[in-house]
Amino acid sequence: MSIDIKKSIEEAQLVAVDFVTTPKWIGSVIFKVDSPRSLGLLVGYDPLPDNLHHGEVWGAFSKAKSKSIQQASQWFVAIPDVAVA
Repeated sequence: MSIDIKKSIEEAQLVAVDFVTTPKWIGSVIFKVDSPRSLGLLVGYDPLPDNLHHGEVWGAFSKAKSKSIQQASQWFVAIPDVAVA
């Protein structure tokens, strides 16, 4: 699962809401890193040439693990009339 690391974005003195919002990505959710880690998934920094704040969640995703992360998520940049969980 591809993620952007809010702490890294903010340490670069960028506005996280602006950084994660583009014409292609109009909404985003946020969750604490302990949510996927508690499911046995790995979370870490994985910079890309065009995104130094990129991270990744690695591991074997099951429907139950995906649902658990979804339930631990909340809107960071909301899409109107769309529920997270």
